[in-house]
Amino acid sequence: MSSGHKEFQARVQSIRENHRAFSRNGRGATMRPDGLIVIRPRRITPRFPWRGLMLMGVTLLVFKSVMLGYLGQAEYSSRLAELQNGNPFEQFGGWFMSADVVTQFLAETGQSFMRRAAL
Repeated sequence: MSSGHKEFQARVQSIRENHRAFSRNGRGATMRPDGLIVIRPRRITPRFPWRGLMLMGVTLLVFKSVMLGYLGQAEYSSRLAELQNGNPFEQFGGWFMSADVVTQFLAETGQSFMRRAAL
């Protein structure tokens, strides 16, 4: 009796998982070689990770602005010049870490916030 109940619960669980996949991904019909049309959940194709890319970009901007605010413009520029005179990997890092308008704005905003918080 318990083995029949386990089999029934396994079938119910399979139907529930199939229903979740239908609601998540949609349906696709295929015809088997014997002519029977079978409806199955569509497979999800991998997509480009835009959210992760944006998160990395924002993290980089925040990191650059924190470094610029902490070191100051003169020290940051001197360290950046050292990177740009190094090997190709360091040159790429120097180009990547160069201070742009957004980085300078965030650094100035962070410094003014810290000054107000210290008062």
